Amino acid sequence: MSLRLPVLLSDHVVLQRDTPVRLWGWADPGSLVTIVIGPEQYEVKTSKTGVWEVFIRPYDSGGPHQIHFFSGEEELIISDVFFGDVWVAGGQSNMEWKLKWGVEDWEHEVAQSHLPLIRFFEVPKNPSYKKEVDFPSGEWRVASPEITSGFSAVAWFFAKRNHLEKGIPVGIIDSTWGGTPAEAWTPLTTLLDVPGYKKEALSILNGETNRGHEFDNYRKASERIDYLFNHADEGLAKGLRLSEYDDSDWKLVSIHKKQFDPAILWLRTRFQIEEIPPKPVLLDTGDIDQQAFVYINGEFVGTKPWYEQNSLLEIDTGILKKGENLIAIRAINMWDNCVKTGFQRSPFLTFNNTTIELETNWKYSLSAEAPLPEIIRYDWQCGYLYNGMIHPLTTFTIRGFLWYQGERNSEHYEKYFALFSALIKSWRTTWNQGDLPFLFVQLAGYLKRSETPEDTDWARLREAQSRALSLPNTGMAVALDVGDIDDIHPRNKKTVGDRLWASAKKVAFNDPGIHSGPAYKNHSVEGSSIRITFDSAGSGFLVKGGGAIKGFAIAGPDKKFFWAEAVIDNSDILVSSTFVHNPIAVRYGWGNNLEVNLYNNDGFPVVPFRTDDW
Repeated sequence: MSLRLPVLLSDHVVLQRDTPVRLWGWADPGSLVTIVIGPEQYEVKTSKTGVWEVFIRPYDSGGPHQIHFFSGEEELIISDVFFGDVWVAGGQSNMEWKLKWGVEDWEHEVAQSHLPLIRFFEVPKNPSYKKEVDFPSGEWRVASPEITSGFSAVAWFFAKRNHLEKGIPVGIIDSTWGGTPAEAWTPLTTLLDVPGYKKEALSILNGETNRGHEFDNYRKASERIDYLFNHADEGLAKGLRLSEYDDSDWKLVSIHKKQFDPAILWLRTRFQIEEIPPKPVLLDTGDIDQQAFVYINGEFVGTKPWYEQNSLLEIDTGILKKGENLIAIRAINMWDNCVKTGFQRSPFLTFNNTTIELETNWKYSLSAEAPLPEIIRYDWQCGYLYNGMIHPLTTFTIRGFLWYQGERNSEHYEKYFALFSALIKSWRTTWNQGDLPFLFVQLAGYLKRSETPEDTDWARLREAQSRALSLPNTGMAVALDVGDIDDIHPRNKKTVGDRLWASAKKVAFNDPGIHSGPAYKNHSVEGSSIRITFDSAGSGFLVKGGGAIKGFAIAGPDKKFFWAEAVIDNSDILVSSTFVHNPIAVRYGWGNNLEVNLYNNDGFPVVPFRTDDW
């Protein structure tokens, strides 16, 4: 069959309402393609390369429709088509994070998710050395309790608000990959003009014609790694999980705050019990990054994936024995080939008000299984994810973009504003729909809170994100207050999705009202205090939970910051400290993970800021 549609144009698709929509595909060169939607008909001839495209008239929201495509004797039909709002959701793991990966109250959310006019399309992970025009696979999935758990949580909460408040169908195109930098999602030709990225982009562009064979090897190695990640064939064949296996030549280790390289690690330890305990018997493996397969006395008891590190494994007491028992763990990391254990939590076994600590006396081997094949991480390199996971979307008419990314770029925060701005502009240019709304999430709080004011990479990266609001039709959801000290993936995704939606109401729909938190406007020194004036303060400030305002720091000419007292003075904030008599600068929410509690009365947090340029 020569008549072919892109994977995106398939059953259950949501097409953008209220604007001309591009439909496209392939057929024999020079042939006539006819498109029929209800009583309307469109005709177009294919190009010399067999490509055709046509714009259909604007449709109001609604459906279902059928669209028929004819070329000669061939016919294709896509069914259950609705017109609504379509958003591309991009970024790294916090946007990729699925509801079922332990999001707060996810079971209840999924149980209540019979909303068939919300549809998701998940783009397959597909780096490419050239600009692709289609995806190797994919389908539109209709929201239901059987399906929704696998949807991006942030995008789901956003889509749900969009659907319920506007009363329209919503389509989300999820194009995400955990741990990836922004430059991987940016066109190579764009990166030629972004400081710090020209050399790599030019090297990739110059070597494009020679990368086909190299990339075939990469895909084969990636398939092998995917298999090894989920199958312990070699280790099981050697009996590494069995008590009788001879591990006398394995090394002894405590697994508190350890890193192991290469990527496949086997751990074994023994523990004693006097009697078979009653249920429940729970095992906490502690932190194991990226994934662990756990065996007790040779029996498989469960998997601990990277997104469920806080969960406990319930052990069938039938596999336990009086006296000595064996725990064997196969840990593997295909992200950076370095298994990490016990960084925040160490393992233990608990039953009948008894806890057996399992931090020490582990034997380990890094050679019990052959190492993972070595590959180039193309998902980390300039342009590869744009080529394979964004470019095929650029002919699809949409409403705008949702973006949650930046953790991977924090070490190079000084480059991020130029890079992020270039990404936004390049996507808008390629889609050719004007200044499409671009809504993004500022980095959430993460890591231990400092006892004194600090200047960190994450604070600077957040500042670079805030600066991107200088671009037209952009909106930002602040997430500093919903972070997690121990987890770079905070589980409160609903607040983030709701705040993104609030930004969309302003940027995409021009709805009235306050849609974001107070943002620094200017300041003035008043004796030993500094007065801060804000935009978007609305009807005034709210100190969440009451008590003193937290999160402000103040400095004098010596540039040394101290925690500050802050008081509300009408629509301003007055900041001072007994340690700073001649203040010249204020910072708020500045650090990795500050405790902050200042909001406007609409419930939006103050945007982190600094008044200095040090």
